[in-house]
Amino acid sequence: MKKNIFYVIFFIALHISCQNKKKTSDDNVVDPTNMKIDVLKINFSTDFGKLLKTAEFKINESEFSEYVQVEQTTNVNSFKLGDIELLSTYEINGVKIPNDSYISFSRQNADSDLIETLHLRYNYIGDKDLIFDELKKLLGAAENLNNDESINALKEKENFIWRGIDDNRSLILSQFTDGSAIGVGDVDSRRINSVLIYIIDEKSEINYPNGQKENIIERLENRFSR
Repeated sequence: MKKNIFYVIFFIALHISCQNKKKTSDDNVVDPTNMKIDVLKINFSTDFGKLLKTAEFKINESEFSEYVQVEQTTNVNSFKLGDIELLSTYEINGVKIPNDSYISFSRQNADSDLIETLHLRYNYIGDKDLIFDELKKLLGAAENLNNDESINALKEKENFIWRGIDDNRSLILSQFTDGSAIGVGDVDSRRINSVLIYIIDEKSEINYPNGQKENIIERLENRFSR
């Protein structure tokens, strides 16, 4: 009888020990997919492989040229911008709704891991200057790309550029109010704010089928200066 009791106690102790070891092991595992990546700190030379592990990416046409192919994901909640954690949903009265935001990366070519451009479209509810103020805090003053009489200004779009932020890259921001509102039932309605962010290697170009080339920063500057 005593022998049986001994075996029962032994197996219980062994089970508890195994569970504690498993818990300790699990607690020490850091899942990199749960760590938000700061878009401002992405290394264009070395981080492409790591980025593909953070979310499900699909090949798509870039927003700024049909001749530039990108890897794109709507899982922007895997990323942040400075202290701002990006979300893939709006939340109104406790109800979450997809916000159609996305982030994409283009490379020199399909065989290269060198990133040339990062493009983020982020739609959100809140202060329309939220992203601009964060960038100003982190990068300093920006150059305004459009004056009060430009087409962009008439469309109430504010466009800025931070030149030479690091590693020969520049950042362009376009911010605007989407013009649409979102609500849940008849209880609430909020205006949607949107930003387009481009971080571009200053040497990156669009290669056209006819052999011509166009600098991407110059193309975007022309677009947002009109």
